[in-house]
Amino acid sequence: MSKTGFSIHKARKGLIKCRVEYDPSRKIILKVDITGDFFLYPEDSLSVLMDRLKGVSIDRNEIAKVIRDVFNEYKVSHPGIEIDDFVKVIYESTLGEVDA
Repeated sequence: MSKTGFSIHKARKGLIKCRVEYDPSRKIILKVDITGDFFLYPEDSLSVLMDRLKGVSIDRNEIAKVIRDVFNEYKVSHPGIEIDDFVKVIYESTLGEVDA
């Protein structure tokens, strides 16, 4: 049975909202939706990031690796938002669980 969690994180220059659907028994991410008042360039890098997080272990290091890989591959500019901000909001979304 999947669970859905939600978290909000205030970064230096923006608010990041995240909803994560995940499998607590297998400890993997099934789906991620990230929104908020921040900017990433190129703009499609956020869609790529959300897609690449599917199937990733619920582990801070694994999540950070995927984010770093996408940001490096797409040469993402993320003014006022750090990779750790994304890691924090995604990981914390898996802690406050609600039935999906």
